[in-house]
Amino acid sequence: MEAAHHQAPVVIERPVLAQRRVQALLTREDAAAMLKVSTDTVDRLVRAGGLSFVRIGAQIRFTIADMEAFIAGNRQEANHA
Repeated sequence: MEAAHHQAPVVIERPVLAQRRVQALLTREDAAAMLKVSTDTVDRLVRAGGLSFVRIGAQIRFTIADMEAFIAGNRQEANHA
């Protein structure tokens, strides 16, 4: 009789969610609070194409990256004359 050969189990690793960067989504109220403006202003910025967003069905959401890009793009440097 031959000796039984035991193989180590094969382990298939899945991507670990903790290793992926999951972006939090902000509501328009969150975005308004972050920018210190009204939700009407957020709506106007979205309609004008000035503020990027994520559409989920009929809802819109914003990422922190969207907000940071908006702030950086609208930054005005002081004029040192």
